[in-house]
Amino acid sequence: MSEATAQAIGASTDAGAEATFHTILRFAAGTTGAFVLSEWMGWYPTFLPPLLAGVLLANLPKAPPLKVGLVLVLAQTVGAYSASFLAALLHEIPLVLFGSIALILLLCFANLARGRGFLPILLVLISYATVPVVTMIAPQQSGSLAFALS
Repeated sequence: MSEATAQAIGASTDAGAEATFHTILRFAAGTTGAFVLSEWMGWYPTFLPPLLAGVLLANLPKAPPLKVGLVLVLAQTVGAYSASFLAALLHEIPLVLFGSIALILLLCFANLARGRGFLPILLVLISYATVPVVTMIAPQQSGSLAFALS
């Protein structure tokens, strides 16, 4: 490709097409990288990190600043470990466990209905929907799932 052709192609693309291209590239690289990392680390639910990366990248219109990224990681970590702690604490009393999880999910959905931050609440919802189920089925795996979600 000659230099004149490259300049003509570069001049014909507008800023919107370039932003769309970067969004698609970021989504593809993020989900692929998460899948390769989960396979390389030997994590059993290998679909989970790419799924979370895809949800995160699909809901962000542009690359977040470092502070936003750290807040999202912190929200996911707090949600996963609090769900793990609650499930481990109330493992012997499933009725109280499911009632408290239902209350937490109700509060999360109420905050979503009020228009509060979508992505941190979604990450907490994912944590409270998966970690207690795994804790009830295989209690020894709850800590490792909370770590994998974080």
